Amino acid sequence: MPNPADDENPTSQSFGSVSGSSSAFEEGVDQVACTYSIVTTCYNEAANIDNLVGNLLACFEQHFPGESFELVVVLNGPTDETPTLARALAARHSQLRLVELAVNQGYGGGIRAGLAAARGEYIGYVDGDEQVLAPDVARVFAAARQSKSDIVKVVRVKREDGFSRLVITSVYNILFRVLFGFFCLDVNGKPKVLKRSALEKLALTSRDWFIDAELMITAHNVGMTIEEIPVTFHQREGGTSNVRMSTIFEFLQNMWAYKRRRKR
Repeated sequence: MPNPADDENPTSQSFGSVSGSSSAFEEGVDQVACTYSIVTTCYNEAANIDNLVGNLLACFEQHFPGESFELVVVLNGPTDETPTLARALAARHSQLRLVELAVNQGYGGGIRAGLAAARGEYIGYVDGDEQVLAPDVARVFAAARQSKSDIVKVVRVKREDGFSRLVITSVYNILFRVLFGFFCLDVNGKPKVLKRSALEKLALTSRDWFIDAELMITAHNVGMTIEEIPVTFHQREGGTSNVRMSTIFEFLQNMWAYKRRRKR
């Protein structure tokens, strides 16, 4: 798993701070320019990025004809051919916007940079590994537009990424409920889609994998409602997952640290 760099900020396009405690929208885009913004981060995703971009763009064009959307791809300090491939795709697709980070900012830092760049009325983020298929991503965005809930997200009811990952996720969700006192079927399920006005209230600060939990906790604390949409979570077709056993310990450490901070 890439290590976040504490002192580095986006260098190619700077849409918002990825360090400190600023809102994802501080110094970012404050004008709505489209209906939907899909944000995704890519580390070393050379094996996936062509299909990722092509499938998402084609699916949103099909599901939302005549509506404006953008795909914001955060190049989170990759060391493979991902940037070269992404720039070639951006030259061919006007809906594709790139945010390039010279040094990896951690998962949360990458997501926050993408959220800061997003110009949509409805903004959501999803991983760049295509384990949630593009039609399901579009379905969650469509549900968010129709729903009265503040947040619409997925719950992975069928998993094809192995029994061990299912067990880890189940234990994590149980510990989350014990520590923070509210139930969520799938804390880390993505995409998570919000109205811009809701996202602006959250002031996310996490630089690592805890950003999903931080979003859910903060949303709960300010009284936001959450709707979960069932999806199948597929096996990776290419590339390598950055979730390691160390990531699980990072989750647990962050949950405990966040819990202790709230008690002060």
